[in-house]
Amino acid sequence: MNKVEKYIDYVTTKIRQFLKQRTFVSKKQNVSLKYMLEKNRSSRILIVVFSACTRKGVKARYNYVRTLKDVKENKLFILDDFSADHRGAYYLGQNGGNEIELACQELIMQKAEELRAKKIILCGSSKGGWAALNLMTDIKDADAIVGAPQYYLANYLLAPPLKICREFIMPDVTEQKIKGLNEYLRNKLKKKAGDKHKIYLHYSDSEHTYNEHVRFLIEDLESFGYDVAFDCRHYTEHWDVSRYFPDYLLDSLTGCCKGE
Repeated sequence: MNKVEKYIDYVTTKIRQFLKQRTFVSKKQNVSLKYMLEKNRSSRILIVVFSACTRKGVKARYNYVRTLKDVKENKLFILDDFSADHRGAYYLGQNGGNEIELACQELIMQKAEELRAKKIILCGSSKGGWAALNLMTDIKDADAIVGAPQYYLANYLLAPPLKICREFIMPDVTEQKIKGLNEYLRNKLKKKAGDKHKIYLHYSDSEHTYNEHVRFLIEDLESFGYDVAFDCRHYTEHWDVSRYFPDYLLDSLTGCCKGE
């Protein structure tokens, strides 16, 4: 996706956001989630899309709205604009909690029931990819299409540009809390290894996320016995996932919606 396409995508999404954005309130978790829902009454599939990280100073945005405009399925876009800078909290929670994660589960299952969805597909890149894998483990038979996700979350959040997000999720940095957050997704994947999930994983073996996160994720997914389709590219900058993932997302949805 070039700069012009990104700008068009941004403007289009802003217009849709103004017209379609709604708020879901989880009284149980005391969490409010912003979302957009695009319905297709003839579909029994629900595609859920999580937002990625934005650069410092830019609030969270909905992702892949324009990419999926011609996909004739139910689509639920969930915004993660938590933390002080509104760049998000990995759909997780504050101060070691997981109330945002649980509220997302509640919203997804509510919409799936309303739409009589028989299949749920969770999608996202980078932060959104982490969230898609994390929520996948909580939803029976859900599939995930992800691009260049982080895996060891605490390590990633300790980088200076993500300080505000880290302070929201993990304000007190101790060895125990770093270990717990780093292993959070791994432990859930391991626990649910026997469940029926299909994962479509796009990544580059030439950008820093691979050696820091993705290669360890791949090792664990294979060790745990997950059904994974891999798409390995060779771009050198993590942000280039936004150029390559949209086409992979569309191609993977074609197969995933057909049960391939």
